[in-house]
Amino acid sequence: MFDLDGAHVFAMDISNQILLITQKRKAIGGMHLLTKMSLMSPFEMQNILLPSGTNGIKDLHISASHSSSLALFASLGKKLSMLSLDSGNLVVNYDLQVIVFQVPKWSCSWDLNNSHYIYVGLQNGSVLVFDMWQTVGPMKSLVGLTSNPVHTVHALAQTSSLSSGVKTILSASVVGLC
Repeated sequence: MFDLDGAHVFAMDISNQILLITQKRKAIGGMHLLTKMSLMSPFEMQNILLPSGTNGIKDLHISASHSSSLALFASLGKKLSMLSLDSGNLVVNYDLQVIVFQVPKWSCSWDLNNSHYIYVGLQNGSVLVFDMWQTVGPMKSLVGLTSNPVHTVHALAQTSSLSSGVKTILSASVVGLC
């Protein structure tokens, strides 16, 4: 058992044998950090301090792409951030302070078909679609069935029954799937 003060959300990367845990440590002024822990003995840990203004991390995912070691996280600080697990540095940090998107981020997900697309579920029931190659802001905003927070968002694997380029995204809130 490991004592991780203020642990909240975690993600696992089985292929690289690491666990990533979000924390808010009172001992260091309430700053938010990620703890990267090896799942192999001797279970080495590395703390990565997150930028001020990150606030509470609501969701965290490690890229399924084996060519990169990236972590994606959505925070209540109105930010969507991507972190290199190799260097511990932010690669992309979307500051979503624009009035229309000035709602907390509740969930995030990588696209299973195209590693440069990412999705973010918002507190107001919407889902934002981002392209990592166009970092100005989201490509699309999808309105959900309700205004309840989207606590889970997942892209489905593309099937041959759908037209080429068609993406299917599932989002979930307290009222069900969308």
